[in-house]
Parts: sequence; structure tokens; C-alpha cells
Amino acid sequence: MEFFIYHIDKAKECFGIDLSLTHPKQISKWAKQFLIDIIKQKGLVFNTAIECTIEGKPFFVFNPNLHFSISHTKEYIA
Repeated sequence: MEFFIYHIDKAKECFGIDLSLTHPKQISKWAKQFLIDIIKQKGLVFNTAIECTIEGKPFFVFNPNLHFSISHTKEYIA
């Protein structure tokens, strides 16, 4: 198991800001972008489409057995 923590300034630098999103939605989008980048850096190859359950928990649509968790505050993404 691995853990990654990023400050939102790093997210802004890497991915820019989508002004059409609220701050919480923007942070959620950055979290997913970081996750996909980590997957690519590790050389894993699979469809990384992410959806959310009714409860709001994200999951990989085409790889539901691969579990992950995203958490964030106003300034940090884990």
C-alpha cells in the first residue's frame, strides 16, 4: 500500500485551474488527475475511467477490484 500527499499549489502547477468548478469539485478533479499520473508513472496499463458510487466513493469502472481512496482538505490531497 502506498500513500501520496500533495498540496493544492502543486496541483495548480501540474494541471491548472478549471474556473467552471467549485473549489471542492476542483480538488476532486485534481485528485483523480494525480491518481492517473501515478498509475502511468508506475507503468500500469488499463482503462482508468473513474466513476462514483451513489455514496460518492470513486472506483475504476473497468477494474473494480483495484481499490483506492481519495481524501482532501481545502489545501491537501491524499
